[in-house]
Amino acid sequence: MLLRLPDISHRAINNHKIRKEVIFWAIQTCYGSPMYDATQQQQLDLMLQETKLAKQIDPDYENPFADETIRRKKVEMLEVRELQIAELEKLKRRKDRKPTLSHEFRFDL
Repeated sequence: MLLRLPDISHRAINNHKIRKEVIFWAIQTCYGSPMYDATQQQQLDLMLQETKLAKQIDPDYENPFADETIRRKKVEMLEVRELQIAELEKLKRRKDRKPTLSHEFRFDL
């Protein structure tokens, strides 16, 4: 839930020291358990990054399910789409041009 609904989780966890301590304790307990494989260990690491309880916080970490990330990616997609549309219009204008003669030819008979 913490990774899939980060905004809701942060409202429940931030400003509550005891809740953060419980989450940290639960993650550390899971690390000690032999029943988690590498993928699940990675998810535990991501949970520590999300709650900012990790020893080394990755500056490039971003949760793809966070509202801010979703909004930013939508804006980026719209910008790319606008550039593509502008490029297509530019190509269409080029195709619409008809050849013209730039010099007049004189034929002397």
